[in-house]
Amino acid sequence: MTVPSLASNYAFSVFGFIGFFLISILLPMHLRARNAGTCMYIVWTSIVCLTTAVNSVIWNRNYVNWSPVWCNIASRVIITAGWGNEVALLCIVRRLYRIITMKAVNQSVREVRRDLIVDLCIGIGIPVLILSLQYIVEFHDFEIYEDVGCYPAVLATAPAIPIFLIWPAVFGLVTAIYAGLTIYATIKRKAYKRDIMESNQALQFGHYWRLLTLTGIGVICTLPYGMLNLVENIVAAPVQPYSWDLLHSTFSEAGETPAYYWASDAVSEYSLEITRWSPVFNAFMFFAFFAFTKEARQDYRRVWLFIIQPLSMCSPDTDVLTTRFVARCNILYSEQI
Repeated sequence: MTVPSLASNYAFSVFGFIGFFLISILLPMHLRARNAGTCMYIVWTSIVCLTTAVNSVIWNRNYVNWSPVWCNIASRVIITAGWGNEVALLCIVRRLYRIITMKAVNQSVREVRRDLIVDLCIGIGIPVLILSLQYIVEFHDFEIYEDVGCYPAVLATAPAIPIFLIWPAVFGLVTAIYAGLTIYATIKRKAYKRDIMESNQALQFGHYWRLLTLTGIGVICTLPYGMLNLVENIVAAPVQPYSWDLLHSTFSEAGETPAYYWASDAVSEYSLEITRWSPVFNAFMFFAFFAFTKEARQDYRRVWLFIIQPLSMCSPDTDVLTTRFVARCNILYSEQI
């Protein structure tokens, strides 16, 4: 009987909360850049990191239905945020392609607003639309996996393929095509790509390459898994006959799966673990790409000043070193603004 180690679940809980914090602190910088794709990527990734980390704490070494309300919300948040993360990558690379091909340079206010609406429809509208169709193929309200927590309970039926199973592969494939076109256009326009970047003040040259690399890594990680998951559900697992009444006869119930059961099957264990660890990896990867840029360091300095200045004013015994540090930070801060 195989049971995942307790240490691995503790490790996930710790890294999940850290990933949530690390990627969340970068949101203000990208809000100022007005890049809807990266903002949605941060929001979706941080939400799923927090939700799965909380799940791993609540259901550590148990699979009891402690909170049906939480599970109803968490199971749908996790799957929606997973799709949202993938389509956010599509929004990012789509914007890069439009910039490098001069389709998103020197835009009017109306064009900027139109692009924002399109990004929001892709990054939020598509995941919410798929979620609204998920009920058609659900046989339980949710499924509780020991150590993992609440997840959607979808049965592999014929309608589940176009409604639920196919989308990770589709999103990954479309993003890969856009990424390939963007790389091709970047190489083709090498002679004047710096001029293109200079005409788009919100996106610096280094920032462009970081976003393109992030998208490339995301495609490499998500596309093969999406294809394998689709093939595994269609070929390896027999597709069940679909009946609305039969499928939803147990919908009000909650499935409860012990760890020894889901871990006894290598495919199930791999699928669950990679599903919950992928957002954590994405959070750390995003932080590694953008946490040490000039804009991020300026944000850290502002936060530090916000914290330390009231303390230095309230304490009459502030030492000379702290006073000098605050003064120096004030000078740097005034120079930057």
